[in-house]
Amino acid sequence: GIVVPNQDPDPALAATEVERYLRAARDALRSKTPDADAAMREAQKALDVDATNVEAQVVIAHAYYAKKIYDNAEVILDLLFKNRPTSKSNPYVYYLYGLIYDRTDRRAQAFAAYKKAVELDPSHKSALINVGVHYLMNKQFDKAVEAYEKLTGELRVNDAATWNALGTAYRGKSGDYNPGDGPRDEFLRKSERAYKQAVSIDANYAPTYYNLGLVYLDADPYPTESGPMDTLQRLERAKTYFDEYRGMPGADLALVDEQTKAVAKSIKREEKKRKKKPSSDSEG
Repeated sequence: GIVVPNQDPDPALAATEVERYLRAARDALRSKTPDADAAMREAQKALDVDATNVEAQVVIAHAYYAKKIYDNAEVILDLLFKNRPTSKSNPYVYYLYGLIYDRTDRRAQAFAAYKKAVELDPSHKSALINVGVHYLMNKQFDKAVEAYEKLTGELRVNDAATWNALGTAYRGKSGDYNPGDGPRDEFLRKSERAYKQAVSIDANYAPTYYNLGLVYLDADPYPTESGPMDTLQRLERAKTYFDEYRGMPGADLALVDEQTKAVAKSIKREEKKRKKKPSSDSEG
C-alpha cells in the first residue's frame, strides 16, 4: 500500500518557530524607537504557524498601541477576552489594557488593569512601575514606597526614573509626620539618598533636580546627622537644584519659575530676620 505523508507540522518544531517570531516581534517593540510594522509582520508569521496564539494577537494589539491607534488595539484585546479564555490569565493582556486606558484618560481602569497584571505576574516590572505611578498620583505613599522598594530591590530595576519615583514616595511619606518626628527625618534622608542615586545613574535626568529642590524648599527643619540644617543653607541648596533643573533639556520653565520665586522670597525673609537678631542666634 501507499504511505500517505503526514501533512501536520511537528508541534515541537512549530512551537519553536512561533517563539522565534514572537521574540523578534517583541524586540521590535522594545527598541529605542519601537518598530510597530516589523512587530506586526513577525507576529503575523507566528499566527500563520499557529492561528490560535494569544501572545501573537497581543503583540499586534501592542503594535497598534505603539502606532497610537488605540481603538484597534482595544478591539483586539476585547475580542481575545471574549473568545480566548486563556487571555484572562495573561498578564501582558492586562498590562496593555492599562497602557490603552492611561492614554485614553480612563485612569481608574488603567490602575486596576496594571494591578491585575502584577497580581498574575508579581515580577512584571513595567506593570509594577505603572502601579507605582498611580499610587503616587493618588498620594498613596505607603503603597508607592512598597512598589518602588520592590522594584529597586528584589527586581533590580536600576534606572534614574525608578529611583526618582522612590525618592518622591519617601518624600510624600515624610509628610505624614510632624517636624522633629524620628520617622519624618528618616524618610527625608531616604528621599535624598534615592534622588542622589538617580542622579548618579543619569546626571541628565531633569525631574530629579527639580525634586531635590522641592525637598530642601519644603522640609523645614531639614534633618542632618548633626541636627537641623541652617535655614539659609537649606534654601540656597534648593535654589541651586532649581537652577540646575532650569538649564536641562525638557525643563518646565513655568513650573520652576514659580519655585524659584518662592525660594527667593524665603531667602529674603530669612536674611531680614537675621539682620534684626543678634548674630549669636543664627539658627533661624
